[in-house]
Amino acid sequence: MKFIERKIEIPKFLHEVYGYRSSVVELVFTYITILSVTSILVIMADDLDLPLFQWIIYILLIIDLTGGVVSNFTEGTNHYYAESAKRRLVFISLHVIQPLLMYWIFPNEGWNIALISFLTLSTMLLVNGIGTHTKQRFFAAVFITLNITVAFLLGITPPVLLWLLIMFIIKLVLAFAVRWR
Repeated sequence: MKFIERKIEIPKFLHEVYGYRSSVVELVFTYITILSVTSILVIMADDLDLPLFQWIIYILLIIDLTGGVVSNFTEGTNHYYAESAKRRLVFISLHVIQPLLMYWIFPNEGWNIALISFLTLSTMLLVNGIGTHTKQRFFAAVFITLNITVAFLLGITPPVLLWLLIMFIIKLVLAFAVRWR
């Protein structure tokens, strides 16, 4: 099982995604997940009437959210962001862009996107501010359960947008805000 444990050095331009080092198996499964989920969600969205540039942004959102959920649970990414409070805050602040892009692609769901984004970013900051790792995990579970419940109650359409928002919640509140190391 040495293959599973084998670590490789990550190029500097990918440190924000995978940290300094990552295992081969983590990288392989991250990309398998990205490719699988992206393929499924592109097929599911075949009825979306989007210009090519919006399709490209939609696909990049899927890749970023899916990859972020998986890679934020890895040891390398956790270690990288645990080193620096400033780095964590920059990561957090950049995630106002994703809801804006979702709104651009799905303008009829603007209020729903705004509400879920506000809840997600707020609860991410709360969880990030909790000092004890076990308490972070507990409250992250509470908040993602509540946020996902609200997302379902809003009746968000199309289903692919609901999926994007759920991945946004999991990526930020559970996978990122909790310090897993």
